[in-house]
Amino acid sequence: MKHILAILFAFVTVAVGAQTLEEALCYGLPVVVVNTVNGEEPTAERVDAPAGCLGVGITNATKVPGRVRIFYPGDAENPVFDSGEYDENKSGMLFKLRGNTSALDGKKPFKIKLQKKADLLMRGDKKNNDKDWALIRPTGGSTYPCPIVTMIGNKVAEILQVSDWIPAGQYVNLIVNDNFRGFYYLTETIKRNEKCRIDIDEETGCISELDAYWWNEDVYVESTLLSKNSWPYRFTFKYPDSDEITEEQLGDFKYFLDLFDASIERGRYPQLIDVESCARWLLAHQLLGTLDSAGSNIFFIRRNNHSELEMGPLWDFDSVFKVSSKWTSIMAVHYFRYMLWTSPNKLLAREMIRIWNSEKERIMTEVTDFYESLSGSELAQAIDCSIKANFRRWYVSLDDMNTTNRKLHEWFPTRTKEIDSLMTTLNTVDGDFTYDPFLDGIKEVEQTCTYANTHKVIQGKHLYIIRNDETYSVDGKRIK
Repeated sequence: MKHILAILFAFVTVAVGAQTLEEALCYGLPVVVVNTVNGEEPTAERVDAPAGCLGVGITNATKVPGRVRIFYPGDAENPVFDSGEYDENKSGMLFKLRGNTSALDGKKPFKIKLQKKADLLMRGDKKNNDKDWALIRPTGGSTYPCPIVTMIGNKVAEILQVSDWIPAGQYVNLIVNDNFRGFYYLTETIKRNEKCRIDIDEETGCISELDAYWWNEDVYVESTLLSKNSWPYRFTFKYPDSDEITEEQLGDFKYFLDLFDASIERGRYPQLIDVESCARWLLAHQLLGTLDSAGSNIFFIRRNNHSELEMGPLWDFDSVFKVSSKWTSIMAVHYFRYMLWTSPNKLLAREMIRIWNSEKERIMTEVTDFYESLSGSELAQAIDCSIKANFRRWYVSLDDMNTTNRKLHEWFPTRTKEIDSLMTTLNTVDGDFTYDPFLDGIKEVEQTCTYANTHKVIQGKHLYIIRNDETYSVDGKRIK
């Protein structure tokens, strides 16, 4: 009997997977059609975290050449986008698996790397052209049943003004090699693109991630502060790429990171990090009720080697709407733990309170307007049809849009009241952070640093760092 059921299941899966483009377009969403050379599927191998580290990931992910086209409902003959057949650096695309644990499931997330820049979201402006795109799968199941978590998460980040760029995207259905793969979110990825994504200096800018999966990367940098307290995280890089980053760039990042670590312990972190962006990033996660502090990516941006850190965009919303009645765990880990709870400087706590009290009415109005605008819309109907097809393909349960709307109506007002109450638990009274161990007992002498083109100068019991003929305070702030 088990063998008969297995055969029937396989038959149903193949039959559903063989849905035509015309059928998929009837669901009402755009359809992304991928055809790889010789029908080859991208593959990867599972890799487990070493002892003392977190997570499960993939390695040896293959990059499969092919063609990608996008069709809009009502026209299965004329794609709105066509990459053409694969011709390295000229046309086509490379198709590969992405993600960590998610890449090991049946329904997998993918990455598309075009050989010629284009805007897969068809916004009509060449400035949005880029080579790198992602297909994110809604998780589903009883744990995370909301079908539009990524759209809601990005909207909350936009409303809270977390960063000056929020990844754009749209919901689609996906067909790979004539096999229907279901409901996905086609989105921009986190990367440097001065015209349309993250605008940083090409030579000295940096996009880093405080990464639980650092052990699966070739290049990473350790934080002295986090490591001495046994946090199993390291910094990895979205820009520069790990195979292009230079020793000088790594040294510059490590040098800055050491200053940042010391500034937190001495209560001087506002000189090195944009506290407002940090407060807005944390508030977005509080409003969303994010459960997973390891899986929700923590990006830091440094525009150039003279600028402070900024928080990057939010990414990975698989565990939102899961924490109620308390602060989310992200408040008690990593740098946020020190800046909020142990640093003598309480500016971050005060910023969170200031932003929340002054903007919560606007925030809630805009959030409510957004999800109410989806109710009964053509997009909502298309998503409902698509998640039904997705269930038939993968047997993954997602809430329909009416249920989603009802839950959002319950979640946001309730969570707002909870945050109002939680704000009273934040300590806003500064301690003593005027003492600087760097200056204690230092005589008026010039000291040579090991860092290239850098030396220290003490003038009137103030320590300055002279680097490339520019002057900085000990905390890295440039003296004009």
